[in-house]
Amino acid sequence: MSNKHVALYSLEWGLSDAIPIFNGGLGTLNGCLLYSFADLGYPVVGVGLMYHKGFLQQRIVDNRQYSLPVSWKPEEQGFELQQQKVRVRVYGQEVTLGSWKKKVTSPVSGKSVDLILLDANFPGNENPGWVKESSDFLYDDRFKQAHNVMLGFGGSAMLQALGYDVSTHHAQEGHAAALMLRLLLEKGWDEKAV
Repeated sequence: MSNKHVALYSLEWGLSDAIPIFNGGLGTLNGCLLYSFADLGYPVVGVGLMYHKGFLQQRIVDNRQYSLPVSWKPEEQGFELQQQKVRVRVYGQEVTLGSWKKKVTSPVSGKSVDLILLDANFPGNENPGWVKESSDFLYDDRFKQAHNVMLGFGGSAMLQALGYDVSTHHAQEGHAAALMLRLLLEKGWDEKAV
């Protein structure tokens, strides 16, 4: 890839209702940003996590709310499983992350930018059960810190593995706070000095 890219990191990406990897406002904003950057021709790549069961599907029955998993297949929504893998340490264990890539094409200009979703439960993986389960749902409180580490450390490592030349990293909210630590470590920062 010849252009320097700006990488946007977030846990939510609202591209369409058929891709249930967002909850609301933040995801919708991020989806709009990707479409706008495509229209403007900016070299931007979005980075997030794959959630195989989406956020949730809400049903109201007899005045009670029920949350149900969403069933969807990334390949049916234009995502392609990539061959590259990266490893990160999460809770002291080595975790292997795969990724899915989608060209996000603006319906206005026809131009596109890429979205990369990291996946801890990609086909054929050998991750422990809890790691695979972490790729089920968006905002599963049991995996909040794991998601932040996977996105922050795994996201920048995956972009390197996929050949992106990133000049600027932008973390939406605190989701990719671990990214800042990874970037400091890459620059030779000595964590023992703190």
